[in-house]
Amino acid sequence: DEAFRRQFARRMAGRLFPILRGAVAAEIEAGEVRDDLDPLALVISVVSLCVYPFLARPMIEEGLGQPVDEAFVERWQAHAVRLVYQGIGA
Repeated sequence: DEAFRRQFARRMAGRLFPILRGAVAAEIEAGEVRDDLDPLALVISVVSLCVYPFLARPMIEEGLGQPVDEAFVERWQAHAVRLVYQGIGA
């Protein structure tokens, strides 16, 4: 609901996004991350991969018949890490 979104934005995203954006910029500067990537867009993408399965849980479970259980979360985590690291590597 709206109250949750505002609280999440203020408490989590407001603190987390600047830290992640700085870390991404530092990795780009160090040559560890591709320099053609937008640090802000990359941060949004990573956070999206982390939260989407939980926000879309009803669609995943009802629409795809896939329970969002511990096994799924572990599979999703491994997938997201591979996707990000293989996509951003310099």
